[in-house]
Amino acid sequence: MTKYLSRALILALLVFSAPPLMADSISEIIAKAKRAVVEIVTRDATGTPKDLGTGFFISPDGLVVTNLHVIEGADSMEAVGNNAATFLFERVVTQPVGVDLVVLKFDAADVPFLELGESSTAVEGQKVIVIGHPTSLAGTVSEGIIAAFRENRSIIQITAPISPESSGSPVMDETGRSLVLRRL
Repeated sequence: MTKYLSRALILALLVFSAPPLMADSISEIIAKAKRAVVEIVTRDATGTPKDLGTGFFISPDGLVVTNLHVIEGADSMEAVGNNAATFLFERVVTQPVGVDLVVLKFDAADVPFLELGESSTAVEGQKVIVIGHPTSLAGTVSEGIIAAFRENRSIIQITAPISPESSGSPVMDETGRSLVLRRL
């Protein structure tokens, strides 16, 4: 009996002393994610601001994902972080054919970034979080659920409210990973 009691005690100590397996809370995820979300400011040939949108870092060296329509027709652009840091545009890295998506490179180093998740395991009814920059209101958060998958899962319909100029915002799951439809 002592042998079993010792094993039970050791097991209890291991279970209760192990770090919790729980993910961050939603508020912790939002606090971390906001640091990776940027406002995309596009300019015309005269340097006048043209359009605003949202994007988010996906690497510490300045790769940003946004919607292609956010930057179309721009002569120049920059990304502005929540802390007012400005990142200068370097180049378009990739623009997948047939998708309103683009990966841009900005002059940045050691910036907070979001991990890309997979939408292939996402399900209808799953909670999603969106962080955008509508009308220069940096870091606006909304939440909702995945309402449906459309066109053979190539489109995710969500109920989270999206305001103008939030195009390019990350749509994150409850682990803080941005849902992507295809690998970039």
